[in-house]
Amino acid sequence: MVMPLPAIAYGHFSGHGIWWPVNLLAGMALPGVDAMSTAELEQYHPTLLLIGVVIHVVVSLIMGLMYGVLMPTLPNIPKPLAWGALLL
Repeated sequence: MVMPLPAIAYGHFSGHGIWWPVNLLAGMALPGVDAMSTAELEQYHPTLLLIGVVIHVVVSLIMGLMYGVLMPTLPNIPKPLAWGALLL
């Protein structure tokens, strides 16, 4: 549920509106979105919202399953080394 927050912030601060990112996301799967004007992409479209939500849920599930499968197989890293790698 945290992933939409940066997208909404981007849409708001870019001046396109909060529907811009989700409409672009839906354009990955729905043909014809590339032919829409900027003004149309800035407006609310329930179909594009539904498709954008479905894409978001599917990608989130795939990433969660990948982490769920991979995390137990990774070697245990000492905490100072892990924090050092994260901060560099």
